[in-house]
Amino acid sequence: MTETVMLYHGTSALNAVRLLACGWAPGQVPSGSQCGDPARLYLTTLPEDAAWFAARKEDGMVLELQVPRHLLRVDPEDRAGDTVEEEFAISARTGLPAKFTIAHPIGPEAFAVHLPYEAEVEIVDPEDGPEGPSI
Repeated sequence: MTETVMLYHGTSALNAVRLLACGWAPGQVPSGSQCGDPARLYLTTLPEDAAWFAARKEDGMVLELQVPRHLLRVDPEDRAGDTVEEEFAISARTGLPAKFTIAHPIGPEAFAVHLPYEAEVEIVDPEDGPEGPSI
């Protein structure tokens, strides 16, 4: 069985909708986040780190992904270690986020909206609406 890890990606709301619907593939967009490589999807181990990137986007959102560990590569632009294992170890020791990229297509089933534990979410049945059930 393939080992997966939970990672986070900060992006705009528009891009989040695309990722949730279609997944991600290299070169899908003309430029990457923060002028990064569009052939890479940038990921972090901490949702707060992804939220920092999301805050720089229009209506930023944080997505969480279950990523097969073997697809991970150390982020060449923002790394602490030279290998995936070293990046995880440094993060565990320091509490700082580990930074990774993937350059392999990943389907929409890997993506979900990250809701921080303190988020208050109200689920409303569309049949009930604000005025109660429609007849």
